[in-house]
Amino acid sequence: MIAQANAARDSARATPARYTLRIGAPAGISAILSRTYLTGIAREVRLNFPETRLVCRDVPFPALTRCLPEYRVDVLRTTAPVRHLDVDFFPLAMTTARIGVVGARHPLADAGTMNVEDFSEQPVL
Repeated sequence: MIAQANAARDSARATPARYTLRIGAPAGISAILSRTYLTGIAREVRLNFPETRLVCRDVPFPALTRCLPEYRVDVLRTTAPVRHLDVDFFPLAMTTARIGVVGARHPLADAGTMNVEDFSEQPVL
């Protein structure tokens, strides 16, 4: 089985990818995405588009709005909306709980739960 796996790997590397799909993620979380989120996407891409290579790119926070219109990435995976005339933004359904942390004197410090839209309107660093 190891020999077959090595042969499959060598064959895949010998055949150049016809297309490259560059998925951007905010710098610092792309490693987390590659282990969780991108694993499922990579599987689907390989099944449906075997000639495509998937690449994850770190996008510095100040470049999140510019990376798509400047063609640095093809898709951007971020939790915040990107508002730009040349960008189509499609929110994805969240299936896991998220936690927002605020200071003890923040107006939301005593809030037990709230929806993400209300939380996202709060100023952040």
